[in-house]
Amino acid sequence: MTVMSFTGTDPSGTNGSGAIGAIASASAATGAPTATLHTTRDNSWVFGVGNDFDNGIARTLGAGQSLVHQYLSSLGDTYWVQMQASPTSLSGSTVAINDTAPTTDRFNLSICEILPYSAGSTQTWSASGNIGPSANGSGSTVALSGVINVSAIEWARRLSAPSCPGVSMTMKP
Repeated sequence: MTVMSFTGTDPSGTNGSGAIGAIASASAATGAPTATLHTTRDNSWVFGVGNDFDNGIARTLGAGQSLVHQYLSSLGDTYWVQMQASPTSLSGSTVAINDTAPTTDRFNLSICEILPYSAGSTQTWSASGNIGPSANGSGSTVALSGVINVSAIEWARRLSAPSCPGVSMTMKP
């Protein structure tokens, strides 16, 4: 199993689902594993995952691609993850994840586009809390500004830390 984590991706959707753009799959009884998609956003990155259940044979990747992980099982299967070596600069581009060998085995290959954060999308956050003791907070104004460079989970961890006694804050995306 290969687990990957991304930063700088589209944070919309549920549990990261906004980071997934176009998807495609291909399967064949023989031939070089190949799947193609059309990107939906500038600077997106395409990744693929495949299996060959005929033989444990190393992949020979197509041009401009990198192997993330490959497992050649002792039972004669191959499982692999590969990616484009760099993001695709223009939306609407045709991008293939492919291998040039082997060409005689059955394969399954699924690919997906990982979408970058879109500068045009608006994200709003709210923060609420109490200033204490209340006598010191009467008439106070608190202004928050700047770029958030940590995840909501990290914010929650920091705000609930024992070093912040009496502070109660919530964040709403």
